[in-house]
Amino acid sequence: MSKEHSEALQALRDAVQEGLDSGPPVPFDLQGILSEAKARKLQEHDPVVERWLVDVVGPTLDRHRANPSEARPIDEAMADLDAMMSADALPDLSE
Repeated sequence: MSKEHSEALQALRDAVQEGLDSGPPVPFDLQGILSEAKARKLQEHDPVVERWLVDVVGPTLDRHRANPSEARPIDEAMADLDAMMSADALPDLSE
């Protein structure tokens, strides 16, 4: 066996022993791992979402409550949103 293979085999043995020494085995919880990953991802976007809520959603809701008769039909609003998204014209709220 070559020196490289012997070193790789020893590194593998050491890693296995480290795992054994780390404590009792626990079941692999894929759902838990995914939930934690999603929570971390949401935390990264919290400031952007918060700014969007404060700068865009809140004022829009206030205007609607002040004068609901000026509300646009949902089909028209969705068509405008689709056009903005297709043109990549959404405002950048990350700053």
